[in-house]
Amino acid sequence: MLPSLPARAVLFVVLFAFGVGCRPARPGALPGGGTAWSALRSERFVLHTDRDVTTSRVLFDQLEATHAAMARVAFPGRPAEPELIEVIAPRDPDALATLDLPPLPARPEGNAATSAKGRASFLRTSLDPRVEAMILLPEGFHPGALQRALAIRFVRQSVGAGPAWLRLGLVDHYSALQTSLDALTLGAPPPGVKLTLDRSAVQASGAGDGDPRRGEVSAQVHVDDIPPIDQLLAAAPALFGSPFGLEPRPGVGAPSMPHRVGAWALVHFLLHGPPTISGRFPDYLARVERGMPDLVPAKLLFGAQGTRAAEPLFRAHLRALAEQPQTRRTPFTWPERGKRLPDPASRALGEAELHLLWARLTPWDAGHAGAVRDHLERARATGTDEAEVTFWEGLFALHEERVDEGETLLLASNRVAPSARPLGELATLYLDRLDRSPDDEATKKKLGAIVDQLESRAETTAELNRVAWSHAVLGQGARGLPFAERAVRQRPGCWACFDTLARLFYQQRRYDQAVDAQRRALASDQLGSKKADVTQRLRCLEATAKAARARKSASEADCWQTR
Repeated sequence: MLPSLPARAVLFVVLFAFGVGCRPARPGALPGGGTAWSALRSERFVLHTDRDVTTSRVLFDQLEATHAAMARVAFPGRPAEPELIEVIAPRDPDALATLDLPPLPARPEGNAATSAKGRASFLRTSLDPRVEAMILLPEGFHPGALQRALAIRFVRQSVGAGPAWLRLGLVDHYSALQTSLDALTLGAPPPGVKLTLDRSAVQASGAGDGDPRRGEVSAQVHVDDIPPIDQLLAAAPALFGSPFGLEPRPGVGAPSMPHRVGAWALVHFLLHGPPTISGRFPDYLARVERGMPDLVPAKLLFGAQGTRAAEPLFRAHLRALAEQPQTRRTPFTWPERGKRLPDPASRALGEAELHLLWARLTPWDAGHAGAVRDHLERARATGTDEAEVTFWEGLFALHEERVDEGETLLLASNRVAPSARPLGELATLYLDRLDRSPDDEATKKKLGAIVDQLESRAETTAELNRVAWSHAVLGQGARGLPFAERAVRQRPGCWACFDTLARLFYQQRRYDQAVDAQRRALASDQLGSKKADVTQRLRCLEATAKAARARKSASEADCWQTR
């Protein structure tokens, strides 16, 4: 399956904006007048900043070292992802005022100091298909913000299809990673969170009182208020909040601090508890990462007796955490120890590039459309990279539903400099048309021509899945299968990739393999409103496979065309 339009290009964008005021700014204005901005780039990061050379290099080394710590210790064995992590680090925090970011949610009474500290972290969709994560780090950011951003990235890549308690528990666990010259310390509580045996301390603490600049989900929680393991495993995702804290999300429901802290405590128990417990957790993580169905997590985690024998051990672990942090030191050699990190490629940003950057950062909504358009016009007037400016003009035209103009601009961008970005957006445009009109032969011909070019340029999981899904729509199962298999190997938690793989197997009459792939898609905790469709397709596939085994004629209807 191809993900829905708002999410198809990239996984997520993390913005950490601290102390940003709201001052009027003319449309198209650049931060600091647009002077002295540069870009530093490695295989993993691209840093846009107007800070001096020394400060920029220190920040860049911090990005690389923190990522290395996460990759080598917290999430070992993860394959490198081709998408970039883009970091924007302005010297002047007021430079962000032109972005008009949303304010913090209302804080509890008596916590005015917290609400005045600045803005919390935000989850937004990236506009660049080749940028997986975007991190905005103004002057004075707290290192915990960077750790949380990278922890979210790794959790999304590894167990993104897993249950909410696991995802949020791992994010909070690794956000509290502590570093020293020769070791990393794991197991400290999330910033601002404290388990306690003192009921009076809980009554004096307001839930969610943490400093948003530190990514804190702060409160004191009594150990007896932590739900039992069975309830944590079965709880609705909304009870655990978001990766950034406990702010309510519209239409989702209010989160629960005991559940959120309980998720962290359960992950801590599974990682650092008795060997009979911690020994099972790596196998469970590997199973979740492979997208395997997780029908009886209690038995996978705790053996045949499930949580019955584990619950008393968990309660004892909670009390130990309340009395003293339970941590583990792991030897670690920082990348810069002994030799300097490779120098990133550095160059000055031109005015047009900065206008394009700010066009991407500005919200693409009705209230800011004029500012986005102004930035794009100024980039056109001052720039020399015809393909890049035309690409963003085309993407913005599609966003404003000027579809014919957007298609023309994307085709023009690809003619100037063929690349996966315009090709991918064009493929998605044609797939959307075919979803509405499956027999549109002219659009099929356009899609085929685009996919022919995209095949050799597809690298990211989204691009590989887009090529595979395009071949499925065109009825070219054998040609699309290698791309779908690459996509699920690269990101085993991608439910849409398994949905694509199932359709390609189905087209080749490999029904049992199609059923297995669709079950792995259904095992994801990220389906949302798509769960009913994925379940319906699985039932259709199971019926087809059963008929094939019995050598009976199966329905000729396409399980992906059934509504």
